Amino acid sequence: MSEIPDGWSIEAADFINKLLQRKPANRLGLNGAQEVKQHIWVKDFQWEDLLNEKIEAGFIPPPKPPMKPKKMTQAQREKLEREKEEAEDLIYQESIQQIFEGYFFDVEQEKYQKLQEMRLEMVMNQEKKIDLDTE
Repeated sequence: MSEIPDGWSIEAADFINKLLQRKPANRLGLNGAQEVKQHIWVKDFQWEDLLNEKIEAGFIPPPKPPMKPKKMTQAQREKLEREKEEAEDLIYQESIQQIFEGYFFDVEQEKYQKLQEMRLEMVMNQEKKIDLDTE
């Protein structure tokens, strides 16, 4: 019995599994966007065409009609408040917290990664400009 969903390639499953690693240090993309772009599942994707909006989306959801704001009754507000409190109580239970043990989000690491991606993009744009100037 395969653990790969029907219709998925081994490469697609590998891509998703590497993105969902528990430890951030093991995740695909830790070393920047280029690492993700070089994965076998997406390595032939035309990233420049995407950046330049030359690619049509594979799926465009149908537009939803605008929502009209509803007035809530006092009973609805009270029910919503109770549900919110129950959810907050649930999330702090030890058994729920244990599920997320080992996961974390480091905003400083995220900022550093974004900065590295911006630097790489600047270098690539500069190289692209030099190539155009030499033609």
